[in-house]
Amino acid sequence: MVEDQVIQTCSQIIICLKFIFFLFLLVDAREINAQKNILNKSPQYNATLTAGNILSWSFAEKQKDFKKIKDIINKTKENLTDLTSLKKAFFSSLIIGDWEQSLYFAKKINLIEPENLFVNLVISSEYFLNEKYELARLQVKKIKNSDFVNNYNEIIIVWMNLSEDQNKVISNFLETRECIPIKCLHQALITKVFTNNIEARKKFDNLMLTGMESLRLSEILIEFYNEINEENIVKKIIIDIGDNFADFNKIEINTKNFDSIINSSNGLAELYFNIAGWFYEKNMLEFAAYFSNISLKLRPNFKAQKILLASIYEKFNLNELALDSLKGINDANLYYLKSEKLKVQIFNKTQNNIELLNTLEKLVITFPKNQDLKILLGKSLHNQKRYSEAINYYTFVINHNLKTIDNNWDLYFSRGMSFERSKKWKEAEQDLLKALEINPQSAYVLNYLGYSWLERGINFEKALEYVTLASEILPDDGYIIDSLGWAYFLLGDYEKAIKILEYALKILPMDPTLNDHLGDAYWKVGRKEEALSQWKRVLIFKSDYEYKDNIDKKIISGL
Repeated sequence: MVEDQVIQTCSQIIICLKFIFFLFLLVDAREINAQKNILNKSPQYNATLTAGNILSWSFAEKQKDFKKIKDIINKTKENLTDLTSLKKAFFSSLIIGDWEQSLYFAKKINLIEPENLFVNLVISSEYFLNEKYELARLQVKKIKNSDFVNNYNEIIIVWMNLSEDQNKVISNFLETRECIPIKCLHQALITKVFTNNIEARKKFDNLMLTGMESLRLSEILIEFYNEINEENIVKKIIIDIGDNFADFNKIEINTKNFDSIINSSNGLAELYFNIAGWFYEKNMLEFAAYFSNISLKLRPNFKAQKILLASIYEKFNLNELALDSLKGINDANLYYLKSEKLKVQIFNKTQNNIELLNTLEKLVITFPKNQDLKILLGKSLHNQKRYSEAINYYTFVINHNLKTIDNNWDLYFSRGMSFERSKKWKEAEQDLLKALEINPQSAYVLNYLGYSWLERGINFEKALEYVTLASEILPDDGYIIDSLGWAYFLLGDYEKAIKILEYALKILPMDPTLNDHLGDAYWKVGRKEEALSQWKRVLIFKSDYEYKDNIDKKIISGL
């Protein structure tokens, strides 16, 4: 057995348990490959599904444009008859949480392929929500024999039986002595719901020994031990999660705001959340989204699950869906800070500067001791050219962390860049040198300081030394390679500059500054037509280029 081999080679019990947890969570590889193959196939042509719809659908899938896919499905769903097209429509609907469409296609697929994993989970969940428990259980039992069935069906069936007090099935499950983490978790939860806290205490104590770590598990443990008045254990858990999870909302622990598991619907949602989380950690995002949306159908306001789904959508660039998933997570919730930081990430990516700053400024007030938020706000202000305000936040963090600040070279680097952009070169140089003193191998600091010296016509030899070292550390960074080429340009070695700048442009062909620099180098060696071409490209790539007026003059008169 693979598990026996793992146990023999593990040297620490926590590592063993975590590894077996992964083995236990493995969904049948055949099932995964089958679903991937379906997603990679195009819908099949028939007389009513036009070639245009097929091409649009395939293109939308490549772009992960699920809104477009939803529109196409709505227009063509009555004409989808082949299994491939039905499956594509089903999974495309499930991934964005369109339950009605998912159920519609699941029922059609179920007639053709009755053992399909996700189809049966969707249909069984619908039966369960309509209190048709026997039909729900029968639907789950249809799933073809696989690792998923062996590992999870038992837990699913037990939670479903809990709705009808099927004592024998539940008791058999609870008597299992092995404490594989995911099973151990659900044994503890079912014991708490089905029996009493005395028996549940044994299960939760065992669960504490597994070494499992997650904010959701901590939430479950805090609630249980708080309920049985184990204040010292609760305090320890809070301290541990405060150390391990930077996004933990430390303002107030109020178990009234927790997502308690009080019935079988909550328990099933928890199980599907557990599975979704595992797929997310493995970067198998489509599968994580499928299980997440099934979980949320069973428990629509499940906060931990909403954040997980929002994180998946953010990675898909489905930013509106991500923000929608985060609704309802307020500042009294354990996950509030995590939710708001995810919003910040989305606002930054979508360049929604107003919402970005509003969110960060609110967070800085709400969490006055959180220095990371002040740094994030400083960087956002810097990006919006509000350099003086950015400097104030960086300075506050530096002054309030003097004992540990020497480990944070990036703070000096960030403030140094803001000083430099504010035309306060003396202060900027001091911060950049301090950052380099702390981290002499930082390619970005070496490059920024060296390039800044070159721009000011000072310290040429040292500047060349720094940008050369930076290019050796990060040889494929286009901006750093550009700095090296520009250094040789300023030193008058134009031929060498051209070779280096051309290489930089291969890495970042559409960057206006790099095209500008290469144009200057071409002009200096008499390659004037090529120089003009490079300068014109600058304005094509960025019509509002910072040095547009200078480019216009060069196009007319040269250097």
